Formats: sequence, C-alpha cells, structure tokens
Amino acid sequence: MEKRYPALHIISLLFKVLSVVIVILGIVLIIIVLAQGEITPKVFGSTILTLGVVPIILFTLISALILWGIAELLICLIDIENNTRITMTKLSQPKETPVIPVSIVTPPAITAPAAQPAPAVKPEEESEEKKAAAALAARKQSFKDVLNKKLW
Repeated sequence: MEKRYPALHIISLLFKVLSVVIVILGIVLIIIVLAQGEITPKVFGSTILTLGVVPIILFTLISALILWGIAELLICLIDIENNTRITMTKLSQPKETPVIPVSIVTPPAITAPAAQPAPAVKPEEESEEKKAAAALAARKQSFKDVLNKKLW
C-alpha cells in the first residue's frame, strides 16, 4: 500500500529533528553559561543555578515538547484519514444476506379448534369477534414482516 501524504510525513520528521536539535542546543547553551562562571550565590539554595540557566531550561523543554507534539499530531491526522478511508470502503461493500433456516421462516400451522355449533351472536359480541380477528391478522402480518426483513 502506498504511503499517503508524503509531504506531511516529511514535515513531521523535520519537526522531530528540530525538537532534538533544540534540546541539544539548549544543553550546549547551559554548559556555556555555566562555564563562563556567572554563578550567583545561593539562588534557590544552590550555587550552581544562575539567572540565565533556568529560562534556558524552560524555553528548551517547552519548545521541544511543542515541536514534538505538532509532529505527532500530523501523524495522528494521517492515521485518522486512513481509518476513515478503510471504514468507508468496508461500509460501501455489498452486504451479505444471512441464511435463515427454513424452520424459522415457515410459521407453524394454525389449527382451528374442533367444529362446534355457533351460538347465537349478539351484535356487540360480533364486533368483539371482528376486533379479535383483525388483531390476529395484524399479528400474522407483523410476524411475516419480521421474517421478510433483511438483516444486515
């Protein structure tokens, strides 16, 4: 697979190299300042610290960390783009329809109770029977809809 965004990879590498160079230059600068003999007496309880060393250390660490973080952020953005591309290709592929066993697809046969003479039906009971029949038909239809629905 080809490496995408080569310019961003190069820029990231340059930021990392620049971060390491800044740390090395900071160490050299601290050594130069200490070698000049400008040691102030008892700064923060130590005779080694000078007024120039502390800002050099802070500047070196902060700038090196910021540059290294920018380099890592560029790599992170490239990885996010790559993961998004992979997800898009997987989602755009045709989906496989699952194989449903015949025993699930075919509903069991509904058997009617033994024939009995129908009692005289009042108009109120007739509407209840129609409601029950409509409810049964709706349940059968919803069962068929569930079975016919494509899963994934």
